[in-house]
Amino acid sequence: MAKLIFLKVNRGSFEQGFDVTFQMAKEGQSFSAVKDYKLPGASTDITKIYEQWRTDYSSLQRGIFWRNKERVGRQIGSGSNNVTQIKENCRHSYQDLVNNVQAWLNQYGNGNIEFSKFRDRLLQELGDSKGKKEEVRVFIQTKDRLLNKLPWHEWSIFSESRAKVEIALSPPDFDRVEREIVTDKTKLKILAILGDREGIDLEQDRAFLTEELPGAEVSFLPEVPENSRQIVSDYLWNEDWDILFFAGHSSSEDAKGRIYTNKNKNEYLTVDKLKPGLENAIERGLKLAIFNSCDGLQLAYDLAKLNIPQIIVMREPVPDRVAQRFLKHFLRAFSSGESLYQSVWKTRGILQTEGLEDEFPGASLLPIVCQNPAEVSLVWPKQQTSQDKRNEELAGLRQKLLVAKSIRDLQDILLRVEFFLSKYPKYPEGELLKYDLEKALEQDNIKVKKTEQFTGILKGHSDIIKSVAVHPNGEIIASGSLDQTIKLWHLATGELLHTITGHSGGVTCVAFSSNGQILASSSANPDGTIKLWDTETWKLKGTLKGDDWVVLSVWSIAISPDGKTLVSGHHADSTVKVWNLETGELRHTLRGHVWAVHCVAINHDGQTIASGSFDSNIKIWNAYTGRQIRNLNGPGEGPVGWTRSFFSDNSVYSVAFSPDGQTLASGGVKQPIKLWRLSSGEVKTTLIGHTDDVYSVAFSPDGKLLASGSADRTIRIWDLFTGEPIDTLGHSDTVSSVAFSPDGQTLVSGSNDMTIKIWHL
Repeated sequence: MAKLIFLKVNRGSFEQGFDVTFQMAKEGQSFSAVKDYKLPGASTDITKIYEQWRTDYSSLQRGIFWRNKERVGRQIGSGSNNVTQIKENCRHSYQDLVNNVQAWLNQYGNGNIEFSKFRDRLLQELGDSKGKKEEVRVFIQTKDRLLNKLPWHEWSIFSESRAKVEIALSPPDFDRVEREIVTDKTKLKILAILGDREGIDLEQDRAFLTEELPGAEVSFLPEVPENSRQIVSDYLWNEDWDILFFAGHSSSEDAKGRIYTNKNKNEYLTVDKLKPGLENAIERGLKLAIFNSCDGLQLAYDLAKLNIPQIIVMREPVPDRVAQRFLKHFLRAFSSGESLYQSVWKTRGILQTEGLEDEFPGASLLPIVCQNPAEVSLVWPKQQTSQDKRNEELAGLRQKLLVAKSIRDLQDILLRVEFFLSKYPKYPEGELLKYDLEKALEQDNIKVKKTEQFTGILKGHSDIIKSVAVHPNGEIIASGSLDQTIKLWHLATGELLHTITGHSGGVTCVAFSSNGQILASSSANPDGTIKLWDTETWKLKGTLKGDDWVVLSVWSIAISPDGKTLVSGHHADSTVKVWNLETGELRHTLRGHVWAVHCVAINHDGQTIASGSFDSNIKIWNAYTGRQIRNLNGPGEGPVGWTRSFFSDNSVYSVAFSPDGQTLASGGVKQPIKLWRLSSGEVKTTLIGHTDDVYSVAFSPDGKLLASGSADRTIRIWDLFTGEPIDTLGHSDTVSSVAFSPDGQTLVSGSNDMTIKIWHL
């Protein structure tokens, strides 16, 4: 767990000194109380000393290629003596800068009492981390441009400490961006822009990005002679990126950071020019921008205003070889599992060890991380164990606590922690976090709401809710309504995450694929389509629609466990259709029902389909051949087959297979709920208790319980061992849909009362 130290440098000057605010925290935990200190004034002109090093550094030897447009072709006078002298001047001026910064920051005697207290506190925190694996991140937060450029890592407090200290910059003003919900990723998506390459070798950057990045998918912007702004915009808007990378020439002019994407010196891009696209990319998950180019602090300032989580830039003009070596060592460390900060810290040490400091004094000073403190640091994805996932979820909860601003935030986090503990019972660190939250709320005289059976009402739809489904990760609820929308909710908190629009008819059913990558939805007239949505972006992936001459309302859909097949039940032509999800092709049209097909289900083996119809029949089909295996009576009594619909009103509204695939449950117009033995087609159990039609049935994941929703406004939970109801829950109108969470501990219900309810069983 990293230690975070924030040094906010407020009013002041190098002549008079600076006011400093100190705060400290462990990553994901609350900050310590604010403590104010005083940095003393400097006895020398640090501004002038810095500019001298910058001048000497910028005037190194002939033949050095820089990633700065203005430096292309610039040379100094010939002669080895001249080159040697310039190197010596640069080395001397950098050492002079380091010595003077250290002298300024080491004034802990001579009556500087407040600064001595500050230094002692810093030494104490570093001492606690000394020799440990714990990394220390020191954030410099200031509006003073020169303070952001100083070699803070050369301060003897840091350089002599055995703690792993990395310096980062933090914007004075920041906020957290609400992002679209995404599922866990196994790969990072990187947009790489290789810009103007005049005088520099960008093929090295390309090689490092393509050859040394397991766990990443890299897309390179096409090289275009002009109008690169439109190309960049298209990429930012049409894909979801984790990392934006740029290599080439860049500069800071007129208080704007510029990147050059082609040889035209008059054509350049700025953050302002790309602002809408960048904001969209950040909202959709962009977490890190890397500018492996010259003079990038202004780019960092401009991007920080958009609240991007992290940025890595070069603080001054960078020689091409330094940029190449930095990228190689950083990517190697970061992709191997090191944290982003430790990767930069390690790379800085390697650059020094390789001798680049001898050739380019101050080269290791150049790369700097700029961090939005409200955001979590990007972590390179790896194959997660269950323990890794648990720890990552807990770290996310701690990060939310770190940026909590209100009692409501704390209550929200407490609810998330309780959901976490429902998945990882009696996990000590989770229990401790829950205890701390409850104590914090009690101290503020806020009554802690204990978890009860009923845990939440979700409101937002404007019409009847026809279907609910729970994502395989157990964290997201999808709901489909006749208001033509699909809404995504956080199961633990009830927070509305996203609203999907796209259907032109009421949404009749929603279903997740078993891998969680696809959400399928069906709709009624005048739409009559099945739509497939990407659950990382919630964008439309495809539409399934037959070549029928009439628009067919689709009442129900189901996806096979292997995610390759989708089954749909149709209204107008009374058919069941079987779709190849990988190609979008219609595989079979199953005919046999004589009235609308209201419900379909597919068995765990993916080979057997069940369909229930208004014609009072349940049909069992072979998913591969499309042939009917047998016909079952639905609820109530009456003759078998198509003639049954003329003798009784026993419409079948819902069917569901048990997890072991041996039993089918059915509910409909008349009681009772029936449990069918699939091997023989006989009824093995009936469940009696509802007083009106049953619209939904669902087995618990362990197969021990059945939930049913009815027009009598109740939900009944049945013990399948005894056949008795063990609980009765309710809505204020017909319960149209019920669904269990993957762990079986939570039930979600949707109703004609336009609400969704979450029940902790």
